[in-house]
Amino acid sequence: MASSIAWGRRTTSEQVCAYFSSSIRGRNIIVTGPTITGVGYATANAIAEQGPAVLVLAGRSLSKLEEAQRNILGNTRDAKIRLLQVDLSDMTSVRKAAAEVNGWNMPIDVLINNAAVMDTPYTLTSEGHELQFATNYLGHWLFTNTLLPRILQGRNKRIVNVSSSGHVSSDIRYDDPNFKKAYGQSKTACCLMATSLARKHGSEGLGAFSLDPGGISTPLQQHWSLEEKQEIGRKYGAYKDDGTVDTSSDIWKTPSQGGAGTCRAAFDPDIITQNGAYLVDAQVANDKRKEYAGNEDNAEKLWKFTNELLGEEF
Repeated sequence: MASSIAWGRRTTSEQVCAYFSSSIRGRNIIVTGPTITGVGYATANAIAEQGPAVLVLAGRSLSKLEEAQRNILGNTRDAKIRLLQVDLSDMTSVRKAAAEVNGWNMPIDVLINNAAVMDTPYTLTSEGHELQFATNYLGHWLFTNTLLPRILQGRNKRIVNVSSSGHVSSDIRYDDPNFKKAYGQSKTACCLMATSLARKHGSEGLGAFSLDPGGISTPLQQHWSLEEKQEIGRKYGAYKDDGTVDTSSDIWKTPSQGGAGTCRAAFDPDIITQNGAYLVDAQVANDKRKEYAGNEDNAEKLWKFTNELLGEEF
């Protein structure tokens, strides 16, 4: 199918999913981090409208998963939804959740790695990993690779990593992956993971992509100080002087607009010709991805580093 709809900042998840409905109907799809205030929920809600066989909502808080499920069912009454509790910062939890999914004995057509935390106070997990690096990258890397045989059985064979323009702030610091300014490197890692997956498994039909959803006002920004919001407001007009969101600013997208790139990467059959690409505003934009975030040598270095860090052999 030719991608002929108008792609841009204001394209919505609903528009993309409706356009590629034949790539959604009857598929088994997992979305991590579907909290109702964020991009993950908007993405999942738009997917549910197009009749997937099973839509799996995966996240740490069971009550938030149940809330997302209720809201989606309120919009699409016949949606088939399963809930999967997983703490992506905890590798034991990730292994348990992946084993549960593998036990369902079904192919996974699309895995959307959306869950994230941002600019949290410096915290090490019980396993000794910095919280943002663990949640945003390590957990998704382990979850994805443990499920990979199921994904390769699927029809779409798509893995989508929601990265961020924040990746421009940091390459991977291999000598100190727990450094305090960790959000940027965690999002660089999401890009490099997609690069590696496309290179390693593209010949098997796997498509792997990363993307920047754009500026969306969500609870992700809850750890920003008033001074940080004022500085961002002066630069981009995103916040007022009192730290409240300036809703008139063109910088902001709705969560649905933020999910449009995710939906295109997941369901556009033609985009596979640009496997491993980085999307911005639902369009391939590799020129907006830092060189270190798409470099194949760096991707392989990170892959080996992660295997060693987690004691795996993927």
